[in-house]
Amino acid sequence: MSISSSRVARLGASMLLSLAMAVALGSTAFGASPTDPTPTPTVTPTPTPTATHSTQPATDRETRLRLEGCLPAMWGSSPMPPHCATLGVSSAGTKSAGARPSATTGDGDYYAVQGVVTGTGGTLLSDVEVDVESDTNGFDGWEQTAANGSFSVDVSAGTYRVSFYDAPDPYLNGYYSSGSSGAFSVDYSSATLVVVGSSNVTGIDVQLGTGYHIKGTVTALGGAPLEDIDVQTQYNDNYVDYAQTQSDGTYTLVVPAGTYRLGFTDWSGTYLNGYYSSGSSGHFSISYSSATPVVVGSADVTGMDVQLGTGYHIKGKVTASDGAPLGDIQVEPWSSSSDYSGSAMTMADGTYSVTVPAGTYTVQFSSYGICGDDGCTWPYLSGYYSSGGFVIDQSQATAVSVTSSDVTGINVVMAPAGSTYYPITPTRVLDTRNGTGALSGPFTNHAARTFQVTGGSSSIPDYATAVTGNLTVTGQTSSGYLFIGPVATNNPTSSTLNFPVGDDRANAVTVALSDSGTLSITFVAPSNGPTAQAIFDVTGYFDNYDDGATYHALTPSRALDTRSGTGGLFGPFTNHAARTFTLAGVPSGATAVTGNLTVTGQTSSGYLFIGPTANNNPTSSTLNFPLGDDRANAVTVALGTSRTLSITFVAPSNGPSAQAIFDVTGYFTDDMSGAWYVPLTPSRVLDTRNGTGGLSGPFGNHYARSFQVTGLAGVPSYATAVTGNLTVTGQTSGGYLYIGPSEKNDPTSSNLNFPLGDDRANAVAVALGTDGTLSITFVGPSNGQSAQAIFDVTGYFVPSGTVGGG
Repeated sequence: MSISSSRVARLGASMLLSLAMAVALGSTAFGASPTDPTPTPTVTPTPTPTATHSTQPATDRETRLRLEGCLPAMWGSSPMPPHCATLGVSSAGTKSAGARPSATTGDGDYYAVQGVVTGTGGTLLSDVEVDVESDTNGFDGWEQTAANGSFSVDVSAGTYRVSFYDAPDPYLNGYYSSGSSGAFSVDYSSATLVVVGSSNVTGIDVQLGTGYHIKGTVTALGGAPLEDIDVQTQYNDNYVDYAQTQSDGTYTLVVPAGTYRLGFTDWSGTYLNGYYSSGSSGHFSISYSSATPVVVGSADVTGMDVQLGTGYHIKGKVTASDGAPLGDIQVEPWSSSSDYSGSAMTMADGTYSVTVPAGTYTVQFSSYGICGDDGCTWPYLSGYYSSGGFVIDQSQATAVSVTSSDVTGINVVMAPAGSTYYPITPTRVLDTRNGTGALSGPFTNHAARTFQVTGGSSSIPDYATAVTGNLTVTGQTSSGYLFIGPVATNNPTSSTLNFPVGDDRANAVTVALSDSGTLSITFVAPSNGPTAQAIFDVTGYFDNYDDGATYHALTPSRALDTRSGTGGLFGPFTNHAARTFTLAGVPSGATAVTGNLTVTGQTSSGYLFIGPTANNNPTSSTLNFPLGDDRANAVTVALGTSRTLSITFVAPSNGPSAQAIFDVTGYFTDDMSGAWYVPLTPSRVLDTRNGTGGLSGPFGNHYARSFQVTGLAGVPSYATAVTGNLTVTGQTSGGYLYIGPSEKNDPTSSNLNFPLGDDRANAVAVALGTDGTLSITFVGPSNGQSAQAIFDVTGYFVPSGTVGGG
């Protein structure tokens, strides 16, 4: 059963699993750092260890899942093997939630499970995969034995089963079982629970058992031997094994006594996949129901020879959005009229050829994850061929009819899979006043400058794809705006932070990083000569691993308004007196929310702090404001127990008060049930001043208008929500803008509050309408007033179910 590492990596492409890894969310994401430009304390989220991901491909785990028969592509029309559920696999091929030690434990809270693996006569066995699986959370950690047969797997305190998978040598796969011969059993129910407390667990020594062989030869029509054909025992007696044919076409499986069905897969796509069937031509059938049971009693079973059949080819090419060819993409034609399941892998040039019998097929394309102890990273979405382009909804796929010849030109452009979110303690990575971030001195007009975000003391890993943070301007000598993005742009076509002179102002951002982990800022003023200082605080990051948090967008709704008592708090906040409210409409499993915090009716300048716990004397701020200015800032904030948040008003002295409003726009959960994030280079999709986005002319009072978002600026049709920047300009009165997935002439929440004569922006994370649109409403004090609106998109969310193998 020799399996080369490159071959195992190819097999990894069939892994249709999404691990649900739990990472606690902190209190700041879409902009809850202070708006003061001076180094005042920033909102500190609940401490979360920074994830350090392994870049080693998950060849061992993929081998294990295949050995267990727990890859959905292996099942054909047969039911999921019951024992796969114990490994966290569902009938949809997804991994159960919580498949890693708690992210709240530190490095010092991990302990080693150690032992030695031997074979017949006490022979020390190397390269045996050892998996330590949580009794409650599924798979946790794995390692291969060293040359002396030893292993050491780090896990957190808990209860585990230890399993062994011997791919290269002729021993049975099974479990540590202290009461069995050699402390080894092939029966999952006989596995001994290993309790890890506050120290290492040693002496988990096993002697792997031996079984019987199933042997045979795989040939093509005419008798030529076929190499690298996958052979696996399909589930029957709770034991599954896997092998590949050698250069002479022979294979050997090692199994205990039992009854098995043999499946054959040609990943090159040259021959049909199918089963051993003694009564069929060439002892081969493509139908699982025609497979002949192979009974293994007390001796080897030989002569399980098959001659693989041929059919017709479906051919095409798979590329990325930039045209680059994609290799190692799994291609699977699915037929609603038969139980045939064909498979092939794309070559390095992106081409593929998969063999099928005559029929009508939906062709699915899946990328595989690169996995380590901390989760898997998924580069592309799973989806289907559509004559109009790549789609993730099978119901929108174009059927491919195969009759009496090959079908060519089935080409797709795969979409990126997106990222999950990781909060960090807010970190200042740029301050041009003192040279933080290696940029010293103010920005000048139309001169982009770049600074490093990943690495160093920022806690942002090199593999981050985007960051959340707060962009602040101070010391500006004129009005203007700042643009921030992944590429240096002297003449940006969108803006991030608009400001007048003499107003220290900030805006939350969610922005893509460059490939080298940098960001670029441009100051744009009405003329040459003016300058502006800039500050950037990072509050979290996204990456392509699946152990972060995922997002659920909501139609914006008002969760707190102290003017009316909405949310259970009535009357203004007073100085340094924290008050707590509960968010209705957010599920109990939510760990954080996105929303908009607004101040109004303040009797002095000051700031508001929002967080998961009551704090009369906060050391950070969320929303800074002057007197007489209704002002809002987008936030992402961790929830307290029972879905609560707390707000504190801080003023220069006792006596002043302020009313507070909070509108919730979405929430995060620490599982894979929500959406993944795909960052984009900021792009303008709406500008009513010039008709960009299809809306020309200002908004009138209480008159909602919609514009298209999907299909523009790289936002696909299957996006569920977007991040972006909403800007108001040319307003003829004070008022506010509302943005949401559906038209509301009389909205009950707001996103951007503004006075007269102040170009102002605020970040948003907002759900899209079912047709991929957004709607904006301007609300002013009376009819006759109007306002121009601009929307720049910075990224989008995709459903997590589209990641990996669909």
